Amino acid sequence: MITSLPSGLRTSRRRVFGTALAALAPVALSVAGFAAPAAAAPLPTPTKVVVANVQWDRFSLNVGGATTQFYSVYLNGTLRIGLAQSSATLPITVGGLTQNTQYTVQVQRVNPPRFRDSSALSAPITVTTARFVAPALPASPTNVQAANVTSDSARLSWNAVAGATSYRVYNNGVLDQTVATTQATIAPTPLYPSGSTGGLRTGRANRVSVAAVVATGAQSIVTEITVQTTGTVATAPTAPTALTVTRSNNASLALTWAPSVEAGTDPTQLQYQFVVNGIVTGFTCQQYCFGTTSGVVGGLTPGTTYRIGVQAIGRTGAISDVVELTATTTAP
Repeated sequence: MITSLPSGLRTSRRRVFGTALAALAPVALSVAGFAAPAAAAPLPTPTKVVVANVQWDRFSLNVGGATTQFYSVYLNGTLRIGLAQSSATLPITVGGLTQNTQYTVQVQRVNPPRFRDSSALSAPITVTTARFVAPALPASPTNVQAANVTSDSARLSWNAVAGATSYRVYNNGVLDQTVATTQATIAPTPLYPSGSTGGLRTGRANRVSVAAVVATGAQSIVTEITVQTTGTVATAPTAPTALTVTRSNNASLALTWAPSVEAGTDPTQLQYQFVVNGIVTGFTCQQYCFGTTSGVVGGLTPGTTYRIGVQAIGRTGAISDVVELTATTTAP
């Protein structure tokens, strides 16, 4: 048995192995170079955050920069808006706030679609919302009267309101005309012939109202009278019943009611519209919503009492009488 190699062979084997290892060394370094790419640079922390348009329940944020970027907004250390776009000219609106309350605001830049890429939070900014003040409305017109009443028309007059620049006249809750004097005639026109919104409803108790408008554009609460026209009553749906407020907050009221009835018409084919303080505010829902007997009136003023009404719209467009209740939005 051979127990050892000659010294010459041992030396040669060391040379061979050494040469081989030396040759492999650069390859190992080259492979190691592809193992982990360099970490992406963090997104820059927003430094040009400007607060503007501070109101009692909202304010705006402009995050500086010529190009639009994506940001998250934190209030008092809690995420409030997960993703919003902003630039020097595109503000972010932060709403749903409480009046006369201090908030700490911070902004973080994020990079979609990989939202794990984000910056540090900006330096905190303190914002205090305004105290709520109910808007002042002009005085309402007085002594509204109707004369020369026919089956589809009437001549209106009223006393002037100090500071009023114009008056808006409503026919069954729908704006009919705006005038600069204290007189107006509601009557059919070539565009709206008798029986449509261009004239009074024949043989019905029509709701006619007038509001004063001042230079700022503010409008008073309407003064409403009932004008009974002559002639045969046109067929229309019955008025809704059981009108009830189911939910209220400082800007809206949710209501339900029992459906109206129209001869020869499926109740699910009737539509409804809201009437707020004597003015029609539109349909309770959008297209293909026939038969809906609930809805929400929005855009209201906090802590304010309203006359809220609902009326049905029949298959031919005939409108029912309105059913109303009084409801108050919650205080801010």
